[in-house]
Amino acid sequence: MENQCETLKMEMNTELEELQTCSGDSTGEKGKHLDRDSNTDTLKEKICSAISDCIQKGELPDTFDASKIVVQKFRRRGSRRHDKLSGGLCYTCNVAFPYAAALFKQNTDCKLLKSLISQSQGIDDIEGKITHQCLASALADIIALKLERLGNTADFKVQACNGHLNFFMVPLDTSYTIGPNDSEIKQSKQKNTMNKISLPVNLKCAVKHKLEIHTKDSVFDPEEFSLYKKYQVAIHNENPEDITERSFRRFLVDTPLTFTPFESMTESGSFPGFGSFHQQYLIDGQLVAVSVIDVLPSCLSSTYFFWDPDFAFLSLGRYSALKEIEWIQEAKKYCETLEYYYLGHYIHSCPKMHYKVSFRPSELLCPIRFQWVPFDLARPLLEKPSHFCLSDTLLSAQKLDQEDGRIIHCTENTTGDFDKALEAQEVVCGAGDNAINEEDMDNMILLFRGIQITLGHLRLWLEPMDKDLQELTNRLQDYMRFVGVKLASRMAYVLP
Repeated sequence: MENQCETLKMEMNTELEELQTCSGDSTGEKGKHLDRDSNTDTLKEKICSAISDCIQKGELPDTFDASKIVVQKFRRRGSRRHDKLSGGLCYTCNVAFPYAAALFKQNTDCKLLKSLISQSQGIDDIEGKITHQCLASALADIIALKLERLGNTADFKVQACNGHLNFFMVPLDTSYTIGPNDSEIKQSKQKNTMNKISLPVNLKCAVKHKLEIHTKDSVFDPEEFSLYKKYQVAIHNENPEDITERSFRRFLVDTPLTFTPFESMTESGSFPGFGSFHQQYLIDGQLVAVSVIDVLPSCLSSTYFFWDPDFAFLSLGRYSALKEIEWIQEAKKYCETLEYYYLGHYIHSCPKMHYKVSFRPSELLCPIRFQWVPFDLARPLLEKPSHFCLSDTLLSAQKLDQEDGRIIHCTENTTGDFDKALEAQEVVCGAGDNAINEEDMDNMILLFRGIQITLGHLRLWLEPMDKDLQELTNRLQDYMRFVGVKLASRMAYVLP
């Protein structure tokens, strides 16, 4: 408590010193201070002009209130490290947030909101709905782009960051790069601190850049390895010493697939054939991302994707998925069996994988019966802590449909139906290859305090109607159904 009081006292003294500097210093110093503050009015006018231009050209809806524009001076009162990360940031404006709130309040057409998002980075949440934060970020991106194109921000560079418009002072040196250097980015990543203020590269929105995508064979490339190492350290916090060329080759270069040229290679143009490939993404000749893919007769499988952390603002992961879907549509003209797109593994508790289900329609593969289950049907079950068989939801849904004569719609309002489906699993789980008989149950090995016994022997020692024995039998039936009869006979079930 005493430390907090001392901190507050120091901040108040700082405010008094700044006030005295503004009111009691010499005329020259006072005029200089007022000139810096006058930039807020100038920037406010420029922002208003940029928004008006967007409205006139139909790029933004006519719901803007100029009184909502507030430009504030950025004050550096944190640590020296915070000063370094903030670069030359001088002013900031959050006009995009009240603008977004006005759009939601007026119930603007959802199509218009989605078009605004598409003009920015195409960011939707996992349900495909547009959030207030998402819309504010899109509006800020559009306004920042307009300011850069108009070129009327004087000595400031503008950047949109999470819905805020940040203005950086640009010195006379044209080689100046806003934001921290590579070593500072590395240090901040190792401490799990996201740099949301600094710019990774110079913003030149008015300049057109050249994007190239090259498909190459799966062979070792020193430039790819360098980018992969930078990505693993910055994004996954790996130790640089643990990332070797050998591990890179084993993970992303070596492949069990044999390259097979397409039958009509002369007619297919850019279609490479079947096998493993690396798709390199280059911006102005600089390698910024690599997508490792497997092309099979029926699908394109996205094995791994790594990118330059300096270009995180481009959402290259989403963009590469869209380009690969486009590639499949084009390649299908030459190979009719090629129609599926695999995004690899999905872990529902991992936020980094949530982008995968934003591409609809999508399905999850049941690891027990190897049946595809629509994600909309599986998602409510993924959020439950208990284990389950994904394909059981299909059988349960079909059974409920037949009994009730209705169709279960996969929406947010059908949680009760999914609970009924879970309850009905016991009726259908015994069908097929997972059928369980008493002999299989009796031969199941149990491990209790280091002693191995079978369920059959345990039944001989306990009364048949023993409550604990019945509960254990039910758990073991679920266990055997999930892992399979063959695998359950080779493992021991540990009793608590």
